[in-house]
Amino acid sequence: MIRALIYGVKAGVKHWRIGLIIYGILLSLALTIGIQVFQVLEASIGNSLELDKLVKQYDHTVIRDFIKVHGASISPLIGQLRWYILVYLILSVFINAGSLYAVLHDPESNWRNFWTGGAKYFYPFLKISLFFLLMFVVWTGIIAVPASMYVGKIFNTTVTEMPMFYVAGISVLLVLFYWVILISWSINTKLCYLHDGLKIWGSIKQGFRLTVKRFLSTPRFLILFILFQIVIVLFHLYLEGVLGMTSTLLIVIFFVTQQLLVFFRIIWRLMVYKGFNYYYFDNQGLNP
Repeated sequence: MIRALIYGVKAGVKHWRIGLIIYGILLSLALTIGIQVFQVLEASIGNSLELDKLVKQYDHTVIRDFIKVHGASISPLIGQLRWYILVYLILSVFINAGSLYAVLHDPESNWRNFWTGGAKYFYPFLKISLFFLLMFVVWTGIIAVPASMYVGKIFNTTVTEMPMFYVAGISVLLVLFYWVILISWSINTKLCYLHDGLKIWGSIKQGFRLTVKRFLSTPRFLILFILFQIVIVLFHLYLEGVLGMTSTLLIVIFFVTQQLLVFFRIIWRLMVYKGFNYYYFDNQGLNP
């Protein structure tokens, strides 16, 4: 498992060209609404001295007053946000299809493989993604709804609050564990579709068999990758907290490091794909 993790990290870095392509796509998408937000802020509160408070630390009073006075300027942007999210969800299917296809091939030509894979496997991956989205909503609801109803009853009684914490804690752990299994199943399904040429439902069943076959190790394997990302993110947040953004130079430095962090998270996803491909397929002689 550790061997697969190390392999995934090293092999994922080699596909940095894909990371740059994805970063460019996401940046272009973010700029469409980001520029509008900047213009609204610049026109409404851009010259206010209250912004100095936000540079040093979070100030809820400043945020509340801004929304109260300039809320009408923000409302149209919130309306556009739902369409932005929809476009992002559709685009993410293309990105996942292109990424998975490209990581199975030579890193030197992966920019071409990315576009080829995204176009070729968009519709199959869209159907697979809709299936797992449905599984995500249904089973999360099965766990979360009864738990929230029970916790709601606790507030209306004089019973001790300890059962509420137990139920909430157990529910969160179950949901997180289910998410880990579901993400692993989703990745294995897509890899099965690319490797074996099965139909969509056949790939879903084969992906489930692979995940169940290593049911005890699957959560640990994905959690190792998640912990790796958490360590990097926490280290960055620690530096931000220690140094702060109290000068123009530090603001520029941390802007650059934040973009590098975004780029790292993109590469991290490629690391996960390579790690899963090695752990579930290469060891079984299924790599094309």
